[in-house]
Amino acid sequence: MFFISELNEGIHFDWDKITQVISTIYDVYGNNNVKLAHISNRVNSYSIEPHLWINFNEEFGFIVASAIVSYSEMNYINATIEKRFSKNSIKRCASLEQAIEWVENLREFN
Repeated sequence: MFFISELNEGIHFDWDKITQVISTIYDVYGNNNVKLAHISNRVNSYSIEPHLWINFNEEFGFIVASAIVSYSEMNYINATIEKRFSKNSIKRCASLEQAIEWVENLREFN
């Protein structure tokens, strides 16, 4: 199972916003040992603090892998930085289709 996020242009995705998203994910999938992949479809430019990946994994830990779809060189560079802060696998992708194919073939789900 996976979910796709698309954030609004110009927002700063901070811890408060992360916990709002987590609440919604728990409403949909429950919080009993659910394992999900996350696809970040970065059609808009926004900011996130890369170290939040560490906090997220310590606090929640239900995301087994992430794919980041980058549509610009700057998004690709940001994804590379985020990849260094995550203990989980992060795949940088050029299209949403590529990201979906990658998460559907993760060994964690097969």
